[in-house]
Amino acid sequence: MTITVNNPRVGWHSFVLHGAVSATSEQALYPAFHLANPTTYLKWKATTNETQQIIVTTEQVETVNYFAVYGHNWGSRGITVEFEYSNDGGANWVAAMAPTIPNDDGTIFIQTADVAGDAFRLILTPSDDDVYGDPPEATVLHIGRVLELERRLYVGHAPLTLNRVQQVSTGRSEGGQFLGRTLIQTFYETGVELRNLTPDWYRENLDFLARVAATQPFFWTWRPGAYPAEAGYCWALGNFRPTNEQANGMMAVSFGIQGVS
Repeated sequence: MTITVNNPRVGWHSFVLHGAVSATSEQALYPAFHLANPTTYLKWKATTNETQQIIVTTEQVETVNYFAVYGHNWGSRGITVEFEYSNDGGANWVAAMAPTIPNDDGTIFIQTADVAGDAFRLILTPSDDDVYGDPPEATVLHIGRVLELERRLYVGHAPLTLNRVQQVSTGRSEGGQFLGRTLIQTFYETGVELRNLTPDWYRENLDFLARVAATQPFFWTWRPGAYPAEAGYCWALGNFRPTNEQANGMMAVSFGIQGVS
Protein backbone atom coordinates (compact mmCIF):
# COMPACT_ATOMS: atom_id res chain seq x y z
CA MET A 1 0.00 0.00 0.00
CA THR A 2 1.40 3.37 -1.07
CA ILE A 3 -0.13 6.47 0.46
CA THR A 4 0.45 9.64 -1.57
CA VAL A 5 -0.40 13.29 -1.02
CA ASN A 6 -3.59 12.72 -3.01
CA ASN A 7 -5.11 10.00 -0.85
CA PRO A 8 -8.08 11.33 1.15
CA ARG A 9 -7.50 12.33 4.74
CA VAL A 10 -9.87 12.27 7.69
CA GLY A 11 -9.22 14.35 10.80
CA TRP A 12 -11.38 12.85 13.52
CA HIS A 13 -8.73 12.35 16.21
CA SER A 14 -7.94 15.39 18.38
CA PHE A 15 -6.24 16.33 21.64
CA VAL A 16 -8.13 19.62 21.80
CA LEU A 17 -10.25 19.03 24.88
CA HIS A 18 -12.14 21.21 27.34
CA GLY A 19 -9.65 22.16 30.03
CA ALA A 20 -6.64 21.46 27.81
CA VAL A 21 -6.89 24.48 25.50
CA SER A 22 -6.14 28.12 26.28
CA ALA A 23 -5.45 31.34 24.40
CA THR A 24 -3.58 34.59 24.91
CA SER A 25 -6.89 36.40 25.24
CA GLU A 26 -10.59 35.58 25.00
CA GLN A 27 -13.81 37.53 25.07
CA ALA A 28 -16.16 36.67 27.92
CA LEU A 29 -18.81 35.17 25.64
CA TYR A 30 -16.27 33.49 23.36
CA PRO A 31 -13.76 31.57 25.53
CA ALA A 32 -10.99 29.35 24.17
CA PHE A 33 -12.61 26.15 25.39
CA HIS A 34 -15.28 26.63 22.71
CA LEU A 35 -12.62 25.39 20.27
CA ALA A 36 -13.00 21.92 21.80
CA ASN A 37 -16.77 21.86 21.25
CA PRO A 38 -17.82 20.11 18.02
CA THR A 39 -20.82 22.37 17.45
CA THR A 40 -20.45 25.21 14.97
CA TYR A 41 -22.44 27.93 16.74
CA LEU A 42 -19.85 28.44 19.50
CA LYS A 43 -16.51 30.10 18.83
CA TRP A 44 -13.40 31.64 20.35
CA LYS A 45 -12.68 35.33 19.83
CA ALA A 46 -9.61 37.21 20.97
CA THR A 47 -10.01 40.57 22.70
CA THR A 48 -7.46 42.43 20.56
CA ASN A 49 -6.09 42.30 17.03
CA GLU A 50 -2.59 41.51 18.28
CA THR A 51 -0.58 38.29 18.03
CA GLN A 52 -2.41 35.45 19.73
CA GLN A 53 -1.37 31.99 20.86
CA ILE A 54 -3.68 29.00 21.14
CA ILE A 55 -2.05 26.35 23.33
CA VAL A 56 -3.16 22.73 23.71
CA THR A 57 -1.59 20.53 26.38
CA THR A 58 -1.61 16.75 26.84
CA GLU A 59 -1.06 14.64 29.95
CA GLN A 60 1.92 12.89 28.39
CA VAL A 61 4.05 13.12 25.27
CA GLU A 62 1.84 12.42 22.25
CA THR A 63 2.53 12.21 18.52
CA VAL A 64 0.50 14.44 16.21
CA ASN A 65 0.67 15.13 12.48
CA TYR A 66 -2.16 17.48 11.57
CA PHE A 67 -4.24 20.42 12.64
CA ALA A 68 -7.54 21.59 11.20
CA VAL A 69 -9.64 24.69 11.79
CA TYR A 70 -13.21 25.58 10.87
CA GLY A 71 -14.99 28.93 11.15
CA HIS A 72 -12.02 31.33 11.28
CA ASN A 73 -11.27 34.78 9.86
CA TRP A 74 -7.56 34.21 9.39
CA GLY A 75 -7.51 34.48 5.61
CA SER A 76 -9.54 37.66 5.28
CA ARG A 77 -7.49 39.25 8.08
CA GLY A 78 -4.14 38.29 6.54
CA ILE A 79 -3.10 36.34 9.63
CA THR A 80 0.17 34.41 9.54
CA VAL A 81 -0.27 30.98 11.11
CA GLU A 82 2.57 29.06 12.78
CA PHE A 83 2.28 25.59 14.30
CA GLU A 84 4.78 24.54 16.98
CA TYR A 85 5.29 21.79 19.53
CA SER A 86 7.11 21.39 22.84
CA ASN A 87 8.13 18.29 24.79
CA ASP A 88 9.01 20.12 27.99
CA GLY A 89 5.68 21.66 28.92
CA GLY A 90 6.15 24.77 26.81
CA ALA A 91 9.57 25.87 28.02
CA ASN A 92 10.98 25.47 24.51
CA TRP A 93 9.16 25.37 21.18
CA VAL A 94 10.02 23.87 17.78
CA ALA A 95 8.35 24.72 14.48
CA ALA A 96 6.33 21.87 12.95
CA MET A 97 5.86 23.65 9.61
CA ALA A 98 6.70 26.84 7.76
CA PRO A 99 4.51 29.89 8.51
CA THR A 100 1.52 30.24 6.19
CA ILE A 101 -1.27 32.73 5.45
CA PRO A 102 -4.58 31.08 4.48
CA ASN A 103 -5.94 32.15 1.09
CA ASP A 104 -9.45 32.58 2.48
CA ASP A 105 -11.63 31.79 5.47
CA GLY A 106 -12.45 28.26 4.35
CA THR A 107 -11.62 25.15 6.37
CA ILE A 108 -7.90 24.65 7.05
CA PHE A 109 -6.59 21.07 7.01
CA ILE A 110 -2.79 20.81 7.18
CA GLN A 111 -0.80 17.62 7.64
CA THR A 112 2.74 17.86 8.99
CA ALA A 113 5.50 15.38 9.69
CA ASP A 114 5.03 13.37 12.89
CA VAL A 115 6.01 15.49 15.90
CA ALA A 116 5.97 14.42 19.54
CA GLY A 117 5.19 16.74 22.41
CA ASP A 118 3.15 17.44 25.51
CA ALA A 119 2.16 20.92 24.32
CA PHE A 120 1.21 22.31 20.92
CA ARG A 121 0.46 25.83 19.87
CA LEU A 122 -0.77 27.95 16.99
CA ILE A 123 0.69 31.45 16.73
CA LEU A 124 -1.60 33.89 14.92
CA THR A 125 0.01 37.13 13.76
CA PRO A 126 -2.24 39.69 12.02
CA SER A 127 -0.75 41.70 9.18
CA ASP A 128 0.69 45.14 9.92
CA ASP A 129 -1.99 46.87 7.82
CA ASP A 130 -4.85 45.19 9.72
CA VAL A 131 -4.32 46.65 13.18
CA TYR A 132 -7.89 47.97 13.27
CA GLY A 133 -9.55 44.83 11.91
CA ASP A 134 -11.57 42.26 13.81
CA PRO A 135 -9.64 40.15 16.33
CA PRO A 136 -8.72 36.57 15.39
CA GLU A 137 -11.48 34.02 15.89
CA ALA A 138 -12.17 30.33 15.21
CA THR A 139 -14.96 27.84 15.82
CA VAL A 140 -13.54 24.30 15.87
CA LEU A 141 -9.90 23.23 16.25
CA HIS A 142 -8.43 19.75 15.96
CA ILE A 143 -4.81 18.81 16.67
CA GLY A 144 -4.08 15.09 16.51
CA ARG A 145 -3.28 12.13 14.29
CA VAL A 146 -4.67 12.06 10.78
CA LEU A 147 -6.29 9.02 9.14
CA GLU A 148 -4.90 8.48 5.63
CA LEU A 149 -7.32 6.45 3.51
CA GLU A 150 -5.86 3.43 1.76
CA ARG A 151 -7.34 4.19 -1.68
CA ARG A 152 -7.81 7.38 -3.68
CA LEU A 153 -11.06 8.74 -5.09
CA TYR A 154 -11.22 8.86 -8.88
CA VAL A 155 -13.73 9.34 -11.71
CA GLY A 156 -17.26 9.88 -10.50
CA HIS A 157 -16.44 11.39 -7.14
CA ALA A 158 -18.18 14.69 -6.36
CA PRO A 159 -15.80 16.95 -4.41
CA LEU A 160 -17.50 18.10 -1.23
CA THR A 161 -16.88 21.84 -1.48
CA LEU A 162 -18.13 22.00 -5.08
CA ASN A 163 -21.42 20.28 -4.31
CA ARG A 164 -23.52 22.88 -2.54
CA VAL A 165 -26.99 22.21 -1.25
CA GLN A 166 -28.72 25.58 -1.17
CA GLN A 167 -32.17 26.17 0.24
CA VAL A 168 -33.74 29.39 -1.03
CA SER A 169 -37.03 31.23 -0.81
CA THR A 170 -38.25 32.89 -4.03
CA GLY A 171 -40.46 35.96 -3.87
CA ARG A 172 -43.13 36.41 -6.55
CA SER A 173 -45.83 39.01 -7.00
CA GLU A 174 -49.50 38.11 -7.33
CA GLY A 175 -49.00 38.38 -11.08
CA GLY A 176 -46.11 35.93 -10.97
CA GLN A 177 -43.33 38.49 -11.35
CA PHE A 178 -39.94 37.70 -9.84
CA LEU A 179 -39.26 39.82 -6.76
CA GLY A 180 -36.02 38.29 -5.52
CA ARG A 181 -34.58 35.28 -3.76
CA THR A 182 -33.38 34.79 -0.19
CA LEU A 183 -30.70 32.24 0.59
CA ILE A 184 -31.84 30.39 3.71
CA GLN A 185 -28.94 28.01 4.20
CA THR A 186 -26.01 26.41 2.41
CA PHE A 187 -24.23 23.20 3.21
CA TYR A 188 -22.26 20.63 1.24
CA GLU A 189 -22.89 16.97 0.49
CA THR A 190 -21.13 14.11 -1.25
CA GLY A 191 -20.67 10.37 -1.23
CA VAL A 192 -17.49 8.37 -0.69
CA GLU A 193 -16.98 5.02 -2.38
CA LEU A 194 -13.87 2.99 -1.57
CA ARG A 195 -12.97 -0.34 -3.12
CA ASN A 196 -10.21 -2.95 -2.84
CA LEU A 197 -9.51 -2.16 0.79
CA THR A 198 -7.30 -4.72 2.47
CA PRO A 199 -9.30 -6.45 5.22
CA ASP A 200 -6.80 -5.77 8.00
CA TRP A 201 -6.59 -2.08 7.11
CA TYR A 202 -10.36 -1.71 7.13
CA ARG A 203 -10.75 -3.40 10.51
CA GLU A 204 -7.90 -1.43 12.08
CA ASN A 205 -8.76 1.98 10.64
CA LEU A 206 -12.03 2.59 8.86
CA ASP A 207 -14.16 0.48 11.18
CA PHE A 208 -13.00 2.70 14.04
CA LEU A 209 -14.00 5.78 12.05
CA ALA A 210 -17.40 4.20 11.41
CA ARG A 211 -17.99 3.90 15.16
CA VAL A 212 -16.72 7.40 15.95
CA ALA A 213 -18.66 9.04 13.11
CA ALA A 214 -21.95 7.82 14.56
CA THR A 215 -21.81 10.72 17.02
CA GLN A 216 -18.80 12.90 16.15
CA PRO A 217 -18.06 15.21 13.20
CA PHE A 218 -14.67 15.16 11.50
CA PHE A 219 -12.52 17.10 9.07
CA TRP A 220 -12.31 15.83 5.50
CA THR A 221 -10.09 16.50 2.49
CA TRP A 222 -10.46 14.38 -0.65
CA ARG A 223 -7.26 15.16 -2.61
CA PRO A 224 -5.02 17.37 -0.49
CA GLY A 225 -2.03 17.39 -2.81
CA ALA A 226 -3.90 18.72 -5.82
CA TYR A 227 -6.72 20.63 -4.09
CA PRO A 228 -5.64 21.54 -0.55
CA ALA A 229 -8.37 24.18 -0.19
CA GLU A 230 -11.18 21.67 -0.81
CA ALA A 231 -11.57 20.62 2.81
CA GLY A 232 -14.62 20.62 5.03
CA TYR A 233 -15.90 20.00 8.52
CA CYS A 234 -18.32 17.10 8.16
CA TRP A 235 -20.63 14.51 9.66
CA ALA A 236 -21.58 11.10 8.31
CA LEU A 237 -24.88 10.34 6.62
CA GLY A 238 -26.33 6.93 7.35
CA ASN A 239 -24.22 3.90 8.18
CA PHE A 240 -20.96 2.37 7.01
CA ARG A 241 -21.85 -1.02 5.48
CA PRO A 242 -18.71 -2.74 4.16
CA THR A 243 -18.91 -5.75 1.86
CA ASN A 244 -16.44 -8.51 1.12
CA GLU A 245 -16.01 -7.93 -2.62
CA GLN A 246 -13.10 -10.19 -3.53
CA ALA A 247 -12.24 -13.83 -2.89
CA ASN A 248 -9.02 -12.69 -1.23
CA GLY A 249 -10.97 -10.69 1.36
CA MET A 250 -10.66 -7.24 -0.21
CA MET A 251 -13.48 -5.00 0.98
CA ALA A 252 -15.64 -2.18 -0.36
CA VAL A 253 -17.60 0.47 1.48
CA SER A 254 -19.60 3.58 0.65
CA PHE A 255 -20.95 6.30 2.90
CA GLY A 256 -22.33 9.79 2.59
CA ILE A 257 -21.14 12.97 4.25
CA GLN A 258 -22.54 16.44 4.74
CA GLY A 259 -20.55 19.38 5.93
CA VAL A 260 -19.60 23.02 6.03
CA SER A 261 -16.54 24.68 4.59
